[in-house]
Amino acid sequence: MAPAIAWAGVIYAFSSSSSPSIGAVGFEKGQWAPSTVLLHMAEYAILAALLVAGMRLLAARRLGRSVPFQREMKILVLSAFLSVLYGVSDELHQSTVAGRDASVVDVISDAVGAAIAVAAAYGILTLLRTRRVK
Repeated sequence: MAPAIAWAGVIYAFSSSSSPSIGAVGFEKGQWAPSTVLLHMAEYAILAALLVAGMRLLAARRLGRSVPFQREMKILVLSAFLSVLYGVSDELHQSTVAGRDASVVDVISDAVGAAIAVAAAYGILTLLRTRRVK
């Protein structure tokens, strides 16, 4: 779980900056920029993927064998939920930083990124499971 916790720290550090680097990509402060949506999606896709990997590894070690399908599904749902919850808390944190504000669009972008990562993890786990069965 250390990589997921470290990545959450990186997200926190980015959101603590009172002057994000949006101007560097050609957008004025306060103007909606597609690049911010993509950045949020990427940040939270990485967080969700790291949470899936960490929790699945913990489950496999705890069980001493492969992780049952039902437990994997719980891990996927929990990873998505925790990622979105962290996104909400990050926006609340940003609202306290000078020059920053909270945005519903950012939370939606976070949720979409987490969903993409969880969907990809589901596909990979399903593929691995079907190869194991054959």
